[in-house]
Amino acid sequence: MSIVLIFFSSRIHMKLKRIFTQHITIYRVIVAIGFVIAIALALSIPAQMSGASPWAYYYGVQNFSHGKLVIDNQLLSYQATEAMQKGGVLMQYVNIAYNKWALEKVG
Repeated sequence: MSIVLIFFSSRIHMKLKRIFTQHITIYRVIVAIGFVIAIALALSIPAQMSGASPWAYYYGVQNFSHGKLVIDNQLLSYQATEAMQKGGVLMQYVNIAYNKWALEKVG
């Protein structure tokens, strides 16, 4: 009788061990996939972020040297057009009020 119990208990033990080992392997795979996805996202998002354009520095310094911390629509459109004609883009200005634009953080 005890031999039969040992046989069945060892069979049950092996079956339980296989089930737990299989589930642990599945969970490890799930965690590994999640980790790889998290690393990929963490590395890809900063690569997509663009820095300030050189035109933002240029016009920011030019406007600040003339004492203009805030510019109007006319000056912004003139500077943006001039930057486009020279192959650049001026997009670091934010609208803070009607006809008032301020330079966003550029660094």
